[in-house]
Amino acid sequence: MLKKLTMDGAIYYCLLGYAFVSSISIAASNFFVSLAGLLAIYLYIKKPYKIELNRGLGIAVGIFMVAVAISAIAAYQPINTLDRLWAYLYRMLPLVLAVAFIKTRQRLVMALVIMAISIIISDGYAIWQGIGGDFKAKAFSAHSMIFAGYLIQMIPLAAVIGLKSNLLGKRAHALMIGAITLSMVALVFNGTRGAWIAIAVTFIVYGLLNLKRDFKAIAGILAVLMIFGVLFASNNQIKERFNSIADMSNQSNSERVLMWRSAWNMFLDHPITGVGAGNYPKQYQTRYILPEAKERMQGHPHNNFLNTMAETGIVGCLAFVYMFGYILVYFFRRRGGDNEGGIMAMAAFLVTVSLLVQGMTEYNYGDSAVIRMYWFIIGLAYAGKAISSENKISQ
Repeated sequence: MLKKLTMDGAIYYCLLGYAFVSSISIAASNFFVSLAGLLAIYLYIKKPYKIELNRGLGIAVGIFMVAVAISAIAAYQPINTLDRLWAYLYRMLPLVLAVAFIKTRQRLVMALVIMAISIIISDGYAIWQGIGGDFKAKAFSAHSMIFAGYLIQMIPLAAVIGLKSNLLGKRAHALMIGAITLSMVALVFNGTRGAWIAIAVTFIVYGLLNLKRDFKAIAGILAVLMIFGVLFASNNQIKERFNSIADMSNQSNSERVLMWRSAWNMFLDHPITGVGAGNYPKQYQTRYILPEAKERMQGHPHNNFLNTMAETGIVGCLAFVYMFGYILVYFFRRRGGDNEGGIMAMAAFLVTVSLLVQGMTEYNYGDSAVIRMYWFIIGLAYAGKAISSENKISQ
């Protein structure tokens, strides 16, 4: 029993290690997740334990993974598809680990608090970059869009927990409010327009869901949006960046449209199973890139759905939509209330909305660090539901 508790604790601390570096270092994130996974396998071999993963989610994920595998049949390079399939599965490991080892309210709260500390550290660096004149602030990330992928998840997560819930103590609650505020400032300096739109849409959805329920949450959202507005109004470069969102003469916008057209053409030529997962980059660069495109080495079309259609055809796209549709419906139905399950369900629902909205202009499902954070949050949400159910039984 002692060995199991010791190993269980080691895995939990690895997850806390991941939470701490989740917004800071991809390499360290890989280390902690991989170590936790290896320890979990060792523990299971020594004494099998039950992982209470939601059956519906398991089916939805399984359908999508089968669709990805099927795309290898007609893929130009099947080995690329198998490599991509493994990557998709590996990036879901934080979900499984969270469900298996975040078993108490204390563990759940600690994981959330440490994730907030992680994004606050990155926010501070990004704000410093922005003050120094970098309006594509990326903090510790290799690219501004990776950092944007963290922000579009951590902002709604911190908003639900910090503005509405009774899940945290006073100090942790203040920490979440700080995370929201600093993350909004960092988001402005980050300059990723798709992320701006994602957060705006997510807060509108959150406001509509709380319109008649929680005045405090509405007031908090308005305060955060006011901070956002003041920052926009105070800097000409940021205003120009915002005004370029609908400007089709803008290089970035026009290039995205060309990439979307190429991805659509790729889908039309391979409508059933696509060119094979992982085969988009070479096919785009050698066969489907349009003559007027200037960015010749792009590896994805900056759109989750078009990338999935091009690589896995209608089979994969329908499976992809079903997987995320299941997640949205599941957490939408279970949101609300002040217990762990209801709070985390609302957070998971909004994080998913935010991820998918930004995914209309960025292939964030293909970003290992971003999607790993997403699956960890979903795992924490399922853990929250299990903790709430356990508390009801014990009462």
